[in-house]
Amino acid sequence: MNYEVTLTPVAEEDLRRLPIPLQEFVATELERLAVAPASLSRPSAFPYPPNCQLYHFSNPDFDGNYWDFTILFRYGQDERHLHVIGIGSGRRGF
Repeated sequence: MNYEVTLTPVAEEDLRRLPIPLQEFVATELERLAVAPASLSRPSAFPYPPNCQLYHFSNPDFDGNYWDFTILFRYGQDERHLHVIGIGSGRRGF
């Protein structure tokens, strides 16, 4: 069973701040997460908010940089939704 992914306004803004190709890359990763959230994520720990899950992934070569991403989410009470709270991103030059 695939989960339905919903983004909070903060997560939507996080996504919008990325270049279009990276938005598409993150959208693909959100689809992957919807299929297997338990195996792709881990529980959050300080400095992240409690009672969340974290999903880390990378894009090794976009615009000459290495991009790291973290999706912060919670399972819905209905066990059918993943509520994305935030999308963190950072880049490192080669």
